[in-house]
Amino acid sequence: MTMRNVAMVMLVSLFVLGAGLPVAYAQTSGGDKVEGFYRGKTITCVVSSEPGGGNDMVARILVPHLARQTGTKIIVKNMAGGSLEGDNWVYNEAKR
Repeated sequence: MTMRNVAMVMLVSLFVLGAGLPVAYAQTSGGDKVEGFYRGKTITCVVSSEPGGGNDMVARILVPHLARQTGTKIIVKNMAGGSLEGDNWVYNEAKR
């Protein structure tokens, strides 16, 4: 493997670990409450990269599992242009 591939694998691993820890915590600390809170709602998962990129692929792999665990519909929204564009959209325009 090249150094770039190793770095990408490490980055994806950290992302998966970071995304999985809150779900694991929710299941051990009153997961029923979390499941009831989100049931029937729609969540938008903002991915700050182009469709088909590494982050997009990870999000699309995780979203079906999160949707099944929480009983929600989760929409993946790609926002190409770097992380700040997605961050700004969530901060300024996302429905609260």
